[in-house]
Amino acid sequence: MYDNAVLLKHRKRLLTIQLFWYYRHLFLVHRWRFLTGILFLVACNLLGVSVPILIQQAIQSIETHQPQELPRYFWLLALTATIMLGCRIVSRQQLIGLGRLMEYTLRDRLYQHLLTLPQSFYTAHPTGALMSRMINDVQALRYLCGGGSLLGFNTLFAYLITLPVMIHYSPRLTFYAFLLLPLAVFLMSMISGRVKTQYLRVQGVLADVSAIAQENFSGMSVIQSYVKESDESQRFKGVSRQYFQEFSTLVRQRVWLFLVMALITSLGILVVLAEGGREFIVGEINIGVFVAFILLLERLSWPTAAMGWTVTMIQQGSAAMERLHQVFSVRSDLVLDRSKKGYKSPFPQGGLELRNLTFAYPDELPVLKNIDLTLSPGKTYVLVGEVGCGKSTLLSLIPRLYPVPEGTLFIGRRDVNTMPLSALRQIVTYMPQHSFLFSSTIEKNLAYGRPDSLYPDLVKATQTASLHEEIQAFPEQYSTIVGERGVTLSGGQRQRMALARAILLTSRILLLDDPFSNVDAETEEKIINALTKRRMFDDKITLIATHRLSIIQNADAIILMDKGRIVAMDTHERLLESQSFYQKMHRVQTLQNQLETLWDEGAMS
Repeated sequence: MYDNAVLLKHRKRLLTIQLFWYYRHLFLVHRWRFLTGILFLVACNLLGVSVPILIQQAIQSIETHQPQELPRYFWLLALTATIMLGCRIVSRQQLIGLGRLMEYTLRDRLYQHLLTLPQSFYTAHPTGALMSRMINDVQALRYLCGGGSLLGFNTLFAYLITLPVMIHYSPRLTFYAFLLLPLAVFLMSMISGRVKTQYLRVQGVLADVSAIAQENFSGMSVIQSYVKESDESQRFKGVSRQYFQEFSTLVRQRVWLFLVMALITSLGILVVLAEGGREFIVGEINIGVFVAFILLLERLSWPTAAMGWTVTMIQQGSAAMERLHQVFSVRSDLVLDRSKKGYKSPFPQGGLELRNLTFAYPDELPVLKNIDLTLSPGKTYVLVGEVGCGKSTLLSLIPRLYPVPEGTLFIGRRDVNTMPLSALRQIVTYMPQHSFLFSSTIEKNLAYGRPDSLYPDLVKATQTASLHEEIQAFPEQYSTIVGERGVTLSGGQRQRMALARAILLTSRILLLDDPFSNVDAETEEKIINALTKRRMFDDKITLIATHRLSIIQNADAIILMDKGRIVAMDTHERLLESQSFYQKMHRVQTLQNQLETLWDEGAMS
């Protein structure tokens, strides 16, 4: 009767087999290369077995006093060895190269899949952990598909081809040669399970190393400002020491596997030498057969010892496959077929409507509750409320950065869940609160949404965002590299560049999340005047989350939010008359603006 541990082990093995079968399409992409490598591997083993047979026949010709046959055997051996070398080279090129091709294919598929996942996935998974899967786990599968398949199939064919010849020569010696093999299999099964468990531990710690390094590199200015270099160094040293210890344990287990198989092989050869020597002395076996048998057994010594490495690669590969499956198994509700029925135009006419929308992040209470809202084209709406009331969440749901419940969000009376995601995001332009820039030139960052943008278009967008003159002051102007996350620019410059990138797009819905939080009042006024002059908001639905009075007072309507609900929707004047909550927010913002003005005047004087 199996205990729980045995049942769990069988379940894990079944899971591994199921995973490899489930992802067989990834491994069959380069199947012809694989079959070519296997064919030459079989040929290599057939030729390898023929060498001891030719040597046995050459020795027999000497025993029978036919030395004239020796040159023929010499040339046959030379030809066989030459062809075998060619087959070995081709088999290794094909199978080792297969591992590299598999690495490329798998990493590309993984990256393509990651691009489809919603924001909630990246919120729950640190960047370092994803990088570990992208690099180390894919690399482990490369070793399995390349070197692992080469060693594994070479061992299989070596035994299938060599063992019958050994039995033909001497069943008794064959029995003695593999007498300890069951012990080797038993020990190998015990150690191999630990290899897989240890590999998972190593990858988990390595993900922590990557996460800490990535976090510290991104936040280096904060670390240095607070003089925390020593603390962060100790934290990184601790996790690095843990990784070293876990990896050392993994290496020891790998070495034990190899040593066990090598020891069993060596003991088998010693037993054969002892028993075969006795049989030769008493005349039960001739010298040619004895030499050929020893050579055949020696041919199996490396494949037998390599079984340890093969099992290690299999265990590490299966662990890596499980870790990658955790990513591949995440199915995004955001990806829809472009040809989905019921969808006609990528630009549906009409307004934006939310019907009883309730939304919660995973494992959290609802952030938005029963949102009912109708927005008309050609109007500008401002979303206001205290920090944490759900403004940013509401804006991020419209382009479906997070899954939206069906029947709650409509554009032109069409449920956005029936629209292809690429088409929806042609309609909607979203500028998030935290501006992100790529480590590239200013020009490429601006044209990210419209790669075909001409230089005059870029200039017009940056002039509207009150940024063109500052770019002109840079040594390389629009060809200036902004550095990782735009580190060479100020916060206000990054935000205005993100605004210019957003207004460069010709979309029907424009969503701006606090677009002037890092901009002074004078620059803000310039931008608003430029946007108004260009009539940027006349032909689209514009929804701006902000608390700045200059935008609020020019809006067609103001949407007041509190604790995930819409409290009221009206003009600025009417809300001041009817909503005490809005009056309080307005007083606070007015006082803040006055303080900023006094500060600026004092700085100028």
